Amino acid sequence: MGQNDQLFCIRFISSNDDSKIYNLGVILLDLKSGRLFNLEVLSSSQNSILQKSLELPPKGISSKIQKTIYEGQHLKVITKTLNDQFKSSLSSEGFREEILHYCETNDKVKVAYLLGNIISKAAGVSNHQIEISLDTITIGEYEDTNSSEDLDSIDPNAKNNNPDLTNAATDIPPGSRLVQCKLQLSPVSGIPVSSLTFGSKIVVRLNPSDPTTNETIQTMNLKEEDGSIKPIQAQIHKIAHNGSESEIIIKISENIYSKLLEEVNTVKVKTSMAESRSTAKKNINDIEKNIEALKTDSSLFFYAIGIAALIAFGILLVVFFI
Repeated sequence: MGQNDQLFCIRFISSNDDSKIYNLGVILLDLKSGRLFNLEVLSSSQNSILQKSLELPPKGISSKIQKTIYEGQHLKVITKTLNDQFKSSLSSEGFREEILHYCETNDKVKVAYLLGNIISKAAGVSNHQIEISLDTITIGEYEDTNSSEDLDSIDPNAKNNNPDLTNAATDIPPGSRLVQCKLQLSPVSGIPVSSLTFGSKIVVRLNPSDPTTNETIQTMNLKEEDGSIKPIQAQIHKIAHNGSESEIIIKISENIYSKLLEEVNTVKVKTSMAESRSTAKKNINDIEKNIEALKTDSSLFFYAIGIAALIAFGILLVVFFI
């Protein structure tokens, strides 16, 4: 049989009983092109999601994941982070080549190690116990497989106590590069995340954490000599507000996007690098005027210590805003 329609199937479960974080996932990679065919991952505090999961076909795992989400039994933030971390890593050709090599040699230890690194980073917990299953299937077998965890079995009266925002922000253009970034905060002159809408301009800083983001930082020449990352202008591609949370898709360029969940959307963020510089310079000018005023009034000499503090604060403003 040729490789034209074959897929590598990686099923995995992981657990950390101390933190009560349990993860389930399936990765399908095109054997010929090495491209990602499908990805489904989930994190939950219920260890029941692990039971017999490695015995399920790929669609069975997908249905089990969707059922868990529907019933509100998933850890929303960790699940989103897990999805983003896996997508980011699997968007790297080098990472895909490495994991495919270990799949071809049936080296489960190495595959588990690669997956474990991603899981630990996403969940913030190390020492996950990981079990995996490796095999190959054809696309036809994948499409024809009936799921033993059918969504029709979902209890329609099950209460969803953990509403998911996934459907509100999933339209990242196909083929785009997904990178990790963080919003630049601006407590004084910024605007709340809850006020951001489609097309709003924001300032972000890429977060070096995975091969794709690191490669993007290098390509865009964003790394300073001291190792810090330059802030860049971006815009809101899509945003969904849900109470105190906001899920955001950020457009950095025509083919570079980022996705994040801001759990406290009352924080204020920078909207323009130019405005930030202007605000910082205005504050410095105000400080300089105060210093000149002190020079003309010797009775205020004893405030010199306070002026020194103002100068230090001004320097911090320049560093923070520029």
